[in-house]
Amino acid sequence: MNNSALNTKFVEEKMAPAIHAALVHAIFNTQGPMLAGVVFVVFAAGITAEKTGLPILWAATGALALSSLARLYSVKRYHNRPIPTSDAQLDNLKFLHNVAALVQVSTLGFWTFAAVVYSDDPIVHLIAISVNTSLTAGGAARAYGQLNIFRHQVVLSFGPAAIALLTKFTLYYVFLAFAAVTYIISLRIISANLTSIFIKYLTEKERSNILATHDALTALPNRLGFQEAVEPILAADNSGLCAFLIIDLDRFKQVNDTLGHPVGDKLLFYVAARLRQSIREQDIAARFGGDEFAVFMRGIESPDAAGVIAERIVETVGRSYIIDLNKIEIGASVGIAITQPSANYDTLLKNADLALYAAKASGRGNHCFFEPEMATRVIAERAIEIDFKTALAKSEFELHFQPIVNLKSGKISSCEALLRWNHPVHGFVPPADIIKIAQSLKMMPDLGRWIFSHACAECVKWPDNVAIAINVSPAGFMEPVFISDIRDGLKTSSLPPHRLNFEITEGALLDNTANTQNVLSDLHNLGVGVSLDDFGTGYSSLSYLHHFRRRLQKIKIDRTFLDGNDRGYARTVLCSIAQLATDIGLTVVVEGIETHEQLELISLCPIDEAQGYLFSKPLPAAEVHDLLTSSQITGLMPPKPANDDRPLKPIEVVTETSPADPVPTAPDSQPSARRPARQSSGRSRRGRATDKGKEPPST
Repeated sequence: MNNSALNTKFVEEKMAPAIHAALVHAIFNTQGPMLAGVVFVVFAAGITAEKTGLPILWAATGALALSSLARLYSVKRYHNRPIPTSDAQLDNLKFLHNVAALVQVSTLGFWTFAAVVYSDDPIVHLIAISVNTSLTAGGAARAYGQLNIFRHQVVLSFGPAAIALLTKFTLYYVFLAFAAVTYIISLRIISANLTSIFIKYLTEKERSNILATHDALTALPNRLGFQEAVEPILAADNSGLCAFLIIDLDRFKQVNDTLGHPVGDKLLFYVAARLRQSIREQDIAARFGGDEFAVFMRGIESPDAAGVIAERIVETVGRSYIIDLNKIEIGASVGIAITQPSANYDTLLKNADLALYAAKASGRGNHCFFEPEMATRVIAERAIEIDFKTALAKSEFELHFQPIVNLKSGKISSCEALLRWNHPVHGFVPPADIIKIAQSLKMMPDLGRWIFSHACAECVKWPDNVAIAINVSPAGFMEPVFISDIRDGLKTSSLPPHRLNFEITEGALLDNTANTQNVLSDLHNLGVGVSLDDFGTGYSSLSYLHHFRRRLQKIKIDRTFLDGNDRGYARTVLCSIAQLATDIGLTVVVEGIETHEQLELISLCPIDEAQGYLFSKPLPAAEVHDLLTSSQITGLMPPKPANDDRPLKPIEVVTETSPADPVPTAPDSQPSARRPARQSSGRSRRGRATDKGKEPPST
């Protein structure tokens, strides 16, 4: 059975109780007309009895009164029933009402029969036949909820009238008898049609209600249905301790991206089945949309019970799936919120979401309970996001610049632009956090343009032979507006294009597409330089140098080649890379120079430029301007300490945090955040740690 058939069956099963309840309600939904009919028929029967004086008609009148009261009582009991009403209770009320109705229509038929057979008064005949006709027609109009019982009622009420008319053996009465039979048949057909129309209406209405509150793919309640089910439980005084679980699938997006959405839909269907297996029978599971699910647990003994269920969900959902011959591995993270006094649905949902966020941040594939500190942290994050927007609008960010030194002349050839934000309350905000905030707010394009425009504006104040280097991420490099933004920025700042250099990582070149080639060609045609940053990390494929050698001007060798105790090995690798790049016409830069030993090491290789704390830490715009002015005369090569014949010291590597996602449209503002930092000694080490957005190590 396919998913569609299963879901259709589910909808039909969910509709059956609702339609049953609606049909039963239709039986009792006419108190006013029913009361009027009772008064009318008893009054009419009394008139016929009084006019003829026949005891049998008086008896029929009394029977009609008693049976009508019994039917009214059954209707009263229905409207006074407890809410909600079980199916068994509804069936019992329906049975009692049907018995009372059959007795009433039987007495109605008996009275009509007696009035026609035992009386020769045409007025009495007219009263009995007309009253019976009107009451039977009224029954057809309100009996669409009980088709089978009405068929019996119409025969019991009007059948005796037809028989009584035949007993008169006159032409007119016989004709009326056949008309009565036709009337009975017509009423049965009309009633059947009304019932069919009513059931069709109920079916469509209930189908719409079910689909509005349930997920069509998994047959679980959706967000609305879940809320409608949970809120009454929370409002009840006896709900006890409850738990609200939010489940998010890990690595589900990769399934959709690689195997397609049909496979992803099947996976969600099987996840929902496993989720049902993992919870208790009384728990409520739902799919909120996408790859997010929810579970509500009521009447738990302690929060640990929710933790046990959460662990079971993580373990069950995390097992392998085989779908269309594909083995699929996913995981699940769970956030748990436990009910508190006067807690409402929205509060629990928010708390569970915060707990889920914490669970995913701690490594995924686990569960986490909500703690009040989470809300405090989120409030602080929201506040700093607001401050970020204000800072960008008011240009409260600033750029620092770290020199890149020409090793032959000792002079500064360019400076790398690095973003800084000194928050008025929180102090220095690490560059990685700035990127994270900008990405969450989808404001990376705006931040990138701010960095680019301010970096160019500062560069035009420097000596003409000093360029500006700006990091740009793979995503930003491929943005459609990237080239147009560069043209506008160069025009606005009047910066010569040859003084602008973009540093890109191999990530921007992984897809050697026509678009990549076009962007590189456009930059080349503009006269803007491009450097391959962090060479030596990642794939470091030499094919990049081969394919893009005519579009690259520099490579920046990563600092990792300076780490370690084997000086000979480091020199061999550095010199080999540098010689290869030099032979194909590229300028070679080494970053992360922090000791004289490292500077001496790279001096043995054909390396053109170097960057690091040995030359200068990143400086504010005013200070770097002074440094540029002075270094034009004296240069920036640090003097070698006297009697410095010590061997190279072991170098400890400090892994740095890099942005979770690439910068989409603008130059990367993170100061070399992709590069592993090497811990050095003294003041330089402290300054570099701060530059990279980490707490300075203790000394």
